[in-house]
Amino acid sequence: MSLKENIETDLKKALKEGDKLSLSVLRMIIASIRNEKIKQNVELTDEETIKLLLREVKIRRQSSEIDIIQKYLPQSLTEDELGALVDIAIQKLEAKSLSDMGKVMSFVMGKTKGRAEGQKVSTLVKQKLS
Repeated sequence: MSLKENIETDLKKALKEGDKLSLSVLRMIIASIRNEKIKQNVELTDEETIKLLLREVKIRRQSSEIDIIQKYLPQSLTEDELGALVDIAIQKLEAKSLSDMGKVMSFVMGKTKGRAEGQKVSTLVKQKLS
């Protein structure tokens, strides 16, 4: 089942259970997915849907809404996992200084696929390259 189908199934469940908060957030997510589909003129992949959900989390301020959205996101990497990935990137790309930060960031963000925030990765890369 695709991520979008999973969200639609949960929408129906929230409707049946009368869970107004979940219903509201899930409707918002589905509307965002539809808008992005219209904008791109193609069905969104699960990866594109995850990017959209991450964007929605940044917009949201209420933690209850964020909690509902995060159910559909992949589990975040731990500090140790992220640190190990940054170390691998630095070693593989032979990065030596902050001037190599862009290459390292690109590599790490490509491997995390929505499982780590860019700001967190950036801070860790800066620390390790300094």
